[in-house]
Amino acid sequence: MTPCIQCGMQPQNCKCLNGFQVSSRPPAIHALKTWPEFYAAVVGGRKTFEMRKADRDFQEGDILELAEWGPFAREYSGNKIRKIITYVMRGPCFGLAEGWVVLGLATPNE
Repeated sequence: MTPCIQCGMQPQNCKCLNGFQVSSRPPAIHALKTWPEFYAAVVGGRKTFEMRKADRDFQEGDILELAEWGPFAREYSGNKIRKIITYVMRGPCFGLAEGWVVLGLATPNE
């Protein structure tokens, strides 16, 4: 695992939890809406991150299920994709506001 960029410690020993959090719970599935342009970028492999309000207990190893949502039609398209959360950066950090996270994403091995 990558050491903390502030203290240099491995995640399990880090006291500042700047950028990651170690979880001992089983992986959770987070079902979230995403707009069509962002959904297409994730599916196409150009967008390998997600910025979200930290209103859930996002942890490394959790599954993000993104459902394409039309904000103007106000309905789901039926398209979904699952990604594994590989990294969680929590604000306040490097311009990211408190209460927000940036999630690193990867394709699960199925």
